[in-house]
This record gives sequence, structure tokens and C-alpha cells, in this order.
Amino acid sequence: MSIIIENFHSCPSGKRIGFVDVTTAEGIGINGIAVFRNNDGSRGIDLPRRRLSGDDGSVAYMPVVYIRDKAKRRTFIETLLKALEEYFAGELV
Repeated sequence: MSIIIENFHSCPSGKRIGFVDVTTAEGIGINGIAVFRNNDGSRGIDLPRRRLSGDDGSVAYMPVVYIRDKAKRRTFIETLLKALEEYFAGELV
């Protein structure tokens, strides 16, 4: 699997570093993947989700993109994090 970083939007807030837009080797584009830094310094991602508001004021989030197979999801995340490291030459804030 390969992932091409198309764009990175810096948008720090809490643990979030920003958002990234990517294209997979299969030609699938995913915009708005959140990139964050954990307390231990490791990095992670959150695939895009849509905010839903209920009539009672409740808030829920619905995945826009979801990789059902756990092994494929793990591979996607690891590949994306590696691509981000290469994109920023290890200097991702």
C-alpha cells in the first residue's frame, strides 16, 4: 500500500496537529484526516467524521470513511503515519 500526501493544513487544537488530504495507490482520495500527537509523543490519525445534532441537543459523530477490516485499517494508519514522517522529514510538530 502506498499513500500520497496531497496537502497538510496546520490547525492545532488540543492534541490535534492539523488535517491531511491523501490519495491512495488505488486512486481513492480522502480529505480531512485529523492528525494528532498523544501525550507519549506518538502520532495518530482520525478518519473524517460528520457531526450530527439531535433534536434534544445531543451530539454524535458518524464516520464518513471507515475501513472495516482491522488488519487493513492498521496497515492504512501505519502507512499514512510513515508517509507523514517522510513528508515532513521527521519534523512534524
